[in-house]
Amino acid sequence: MRLNFTLKATVAENQARVFFKQPITIPKNAEINVYWATISYSPSADYLTDGVEIYTDLPIKHYTNYLTAQTSTGVNQGGASYPILLSIPPQTQADLNADDPATLPTLALLTYEPHLPVKHDMENQEQQINSINFWFHDLVNERRPVNPIEELIVSFCIKTCECDKKKNEGSY
Repeated sequence: MRLNFTLKATVAENQARVFFKQPITIPKNAEINVYWATISYSPSADYLTDGVEIYTDLPIKHYTNYLTAQTSTGVNQGGASYPILLSIPPQTQADLNADDPATLPTLALLTYEPHLPVKHDMENQEQQINSINFWFHDLVNERRPVNPIEELIVSFCIKTCECDKKKNEGSY
């Protein structure tokens, strides 16, 4: 089984949610391949040096321990685990970034298409989902992005894991 997605979502308050008309079935021990992602945002100075991590509520195993804001005493309030779908690095032309606000575009696009798809092996039971949630954090400090993200477009595939087929054939 193979489900290909290209999802487009409007981002509000650093979150995006995509609803499906009918529930989507994720097979047991599925595999997710992320092909590319594009985010659009309102840039500020040094926007070319910013990278973004895209988190999701899909049952993937790549986690970060994002720490919440510090209290007035400087002590962290604890953390939570967020599964990382894709990390988008800063743009390669970051040296060309100008600090002059007059030269900043009104909307910037940051697209990342890795040479090979980012692969996530899941250890899940078969499940049905009605929506997918996405969150965004700065790549460097795992806080909210400096530049507010307005839109996300992501292309990925959920499919039956090839390792299960090999186990059943006895060649694993």
